[in-house]
Amino acid sequence: EFRPERFKPSFEVVSKNNYFPFGPGRRLC
Repeated sequence: EFRPERFKPSFEVVSKNNYFPFGPGRRLC
């Protein structure tokens, strides 16, 4: 089950850890 609601907060946390290549696009490594 893919829920955007749960993915939104998770995306911010993962983006901070530079895990997702997509999103801000500045931190890829």
